[in-house]
Amino acid sequence: MPDPVAREICNKDPPVIVDDIYRIGLLPPCFEFGGGWLATFTVYQTFTKYSISEDGKSFSDPVPFYVLENQIAFLHNGGGMLSVPMNNGFKKLLYSSGDCTVFGFEGDKAPQIDEESCGKIHFIDPQEKGSGEIVAKGVRNSQQMKFFTQGDTEMVAFMDIGGATREEVNAIPLMDLVDPSTINNFGWGRNQEDFKAREGTFYVNPGKGGVLIFDPPCDKQAPVPEEGFHQPWIEFDRSLPEEGFYGISGMIVSDDLTPFGKKHKKGTKGGKHTK
Repeated sequence: MPDPVAREICNKDPPVIVDDIYRIGLLPPCFEFGGGWLATFTVYQTFTKYSISEDGKSFSDPVPFYVLENQIAFLHNGGGMLSVPMNNGFKKLLYSSGDCTVFGFEGDKAPQIDEESCGKIHFIDPQEKGSGEIVAKGVRNSQQMKFFTQGDTEMVAFMDIGGATREEVNAIPLMDLVDPSTINNFGWGRNQEDFKAREGTFYVNPGKGGVLIFDPPCDKQAPVPEEGFHQPWIEFDRSLPEEGFYGISGMIVSDDLTPFGKKHKKGTKGGKHTK
């Protein structure tokens, strides 16, 4: 877990400060959801392998092989996972850790720091205890991953729940994602080179924890494409005034929305995609 970071929360005057956004504990009463009664906890996510009985009905001989420290906080727990077959006959795991903090912030800096486990996709080897690599950073809260093919290329698609600006589905060739020579950057969190935070194809300003729908506030459009960053395969508005507030938790969000939040007529197939 990152070192303690103090930040302003809620929209209050005088300002309300929490001493550590990664170890909040009981949410202050000003939080728009859960304030005064919901708490966060430091947990140790333990990956364990088992022997399976011949009839497939029972597990035995648990062997822990990997541990991640995380803050269990409302909606930012990640959990997207894929099992990747390797050439040696075994499998490795792709796992999204979530950004370890609560709604309203722009991720702070941890998702952009290579050595931190928060806001990352990990490539974990169950055959070797403690063996794992970070293969992607800048991932806010991915709860689902999926394989698909594009021509002859095997791809990984993963959804990423947004803050206040964009919902994302990202796509990347599997071999590029698991290449150990680079850490793929999907933008979330405060980059330590240009000090910008990204959500979809937009820059976002620092947000205040505990503020739903409006934080972190959008700043401006980022260049498309932007060197050094993977931008979404599909993105759409997080908040549509005539529709309400959307959160992507799978590959289909609504039967009357196309990518980029454009409505299509019911009874038609898909509709036209417009940017």
